[in-house]
Amino acid sequence: MARKGQKGDPGPFDLPGRPGGADAALLLHGLTGTPFELRPVADRLARAGVRCLAPVLPGHESAEALSRSSWHDWVTGAREALASLGETRRTLVVGSSMGALVACTLAVEVHPFPVLVATSAIAVALGPLLAPADLPPLAR
Repeated sequence: MARKGQKGDPGPFDLPGRPGGADAALLLHGLTGTPFELRPVADRLARAGVRCLAPVLPGHESAEALSRSSWHDWVTGAREALASLGETRRTLVVGSSMGALVACTLAVEVHPFPVLVATSAIAVALGPLLAPADLPPLAR
């Protein structure tokens, strides 16, 4: 179950966007990672009015669980999280490392949407990817 989450919390989080806002982002962590690795990006997006959902992908609860999971499980978990966002005006999927591969899979399977692919630290300008005129540049 996603929650608002506190900074430093490795669990899933769901940060509200602007009240009445229609933009949402699904943030997918890397292999052996947690949503915490995407928290700085999520905080920035949420301040810009974007709802940010970051689940713990299946199998990432423990080392034992990870050994029993596959990429099919990760894609299924991400697909379910994406569906839980409901109808949005614009959806962005942000993936770090393995999460980026899962994001690309979703983009092919579900529907085209902007995908941020990052193989290590996420320190890029998201503004051009989001493209709404009402959002400020998110990184300079």
